[in-house]
Amino acid sequence: MSRTTITSAGEIYTVSPDDSMPQEGRFRAFVAGQALDDVTKQPLSVPVKVSVDEADFAITVKSDNWFVIAGITRWQFPLLSTTSYNLHLHLSAAGYLSKALTVTVPQTPPGKLPVMLPSASAQMHRLP
Repeated sequence: MSRTTITSAGEIYTVSPDDSMPQEGRFRAFVAGQALDDVTKQPLSVPVKVSVDEADFAITVKSDNWFVIAGITRWQFPLLSTTSYNLHLHLSAAGYLSKALTVTVPQTPPGKLPVMLPSASAQMHRLP
């Protein structure tokens, strides 16, 4: 590995650049989906809350109720190249029954994510 010498404020530093980050170490989306009303098949008119039972995932929900579950592959799914993993999601929204989902993130070579949820799997039923 090449080294660089940097002189700054009377000090001399020897620097070795880091190796580029492998895909398994990058922050990436694992699952994406949109919460829909099961009758109208349209996005909910109220915000959806999404949670994941497994620890340390980042969850982003947009105003149109598209959501993304993200993280770092080598932390969340260290053996993804050889085995699949299940994520346990919970969707909740005012005026709707809560919904629990189990999403399988399949054994995947790097670059084949995210898992796009079929629209039927994220449909929520309005409370009576």
